[in-house]
Amino acid sequence: MLSRRPFRKFHNYGLGLVSEILAPLLRMASRTIAPGPPSPPASWKRGLIIGHTRIGDVLFRTCSLEPLKKGLPDCEWHYLAAADSMEVLRHNPFLASVVSCCQSKHPLQLMPEAVWKLRAMKFDVALCTSPETYWQDHKVALMAGIPNRVGFIHRGLSGLVTHPVCCNYPASWAGYFQQIVSHLTGAA
Repeated sequence: MLSRRPFRKFHNYGLGLVSEILAPLLRMASRTIAPGPPSPPASWKRGLIIGHTRIGDVLFRTCSLEPLKKGLPDCEWHYLAAADSMEVLRHNPFLASVVSCCQSKHPLQLMPEAVWKLRAMKFDVALCTSPETYWQDHKVALMAGIPNRVGFIHRGLSGLVTHPVCCNYPASWAGYFQQIVSHLTGAA
């Protein structure tokens, strides 16, 4: 059962509860949109990190990129960023590339050609890193046809996640991504 604590507005809590009631249908729909069985982290070869694409949000996640790469060394990691924040990540040694498919003014609003670009990259996993509006991350992952979706479920939508991460809420913004990396790699 969902806790009321992480919700600011009661109607959002209600929507979270409804999403959990509909979880089996969401699971079925997500398997149709992004076919392929979930696979264990050790088998992943290509991953996409999704989160808010503004420069500050991108910087909060950089401290966990090294433990992520070391914990899953066979997976090449790509980061979805807006054009104006991708420069921060351009030469990061723990990323294979920075994919600019988002509009700078609207975080996680994909440009028209972005869906096909992401689908062509054939990602095994998407790290849906937002602790609040994570439905946006899952929308991007599903549109890209990514079969493994790692993310939080403390606000509902567990039917869209193949690898749920328990959320220690509230935490620092950098701490949320650290929780995901720790869950996947076992690193503190």
